[in-house]
Amino acid sequence: MALSKRWRDFVARYRAHQDYWFFPKGRQVNSPDLLEILRVFAEFEGKPWNAQAILARLRAEKLSGGGLAVPRMIKRALENMGMLWVNDANEIRITPFGNRYLDTSDRQALLDRHLWRYSLPNPLNPRPGKTSLFPHPFLLKVLLRTDDRISHNEYVLFVARARSNDDLDIVIDDILAWRKLSHEQRGEVVQRLGKLRGTIEGDSTYSLGFHLCA
Repeated sequence: MALSKRWRDFVARYRAHQDYWFFPKGRQVNSPDLLEILRVFAEFEGKPWNAQAILARLRAEKLSGGGLAVPRMIKRALENMGMLWVNDANEIRITPFGNRYLDTSDRQALLDRHLWRYSLPNPLNPRPGKTSLFPHPFLLKVLLRTDDRISHNEYVLFVARARSNDDLDIVIDDILAWRKLSHEQRGEVVQRLGKLRGTIEGDSTYSLGFHLCA
């Protein structure tokens, strides 16, 4: 099936760079056990990083059944949210935001405020490359102009590929044009996007979990 010039141009834009809204795997921000997990890590504050000891505590609290890679993956997710970090002495430190999350009775409101201020990239999440925006406000602007809804596929194909606020109109135009395509036409577009789309799809659970915690 031949694609129109509009969608040939889209495919070319899509394949032109590898940047997307990457969020580290390990734990979704909206996970119901996030507080309990952070409490376990807080037990080790000021102590040298010890994945085996942390894993033992996570298992004891029935928070993980995985292997030694699990504490490292969770650490990356918590670092990305600004809740903890490991200093140059390899010691775990809970951040002021992490301590507020542990102590407050209104964690939802705290997360919501934090979400609006979160930027891509940041020192603990440089992976998005040349992206430079606040993802949560950007997503809400898209929703306001697309009937207050986007599908999972629209997020993966269009929203998660935005690199600056200047992309807002392009993203919205792409979504609205996409909705006019037939099932067969959509399949033809996706088929030409290469492996990157599958990578973004695989990581989207964690990025969408970030937005859903609001």
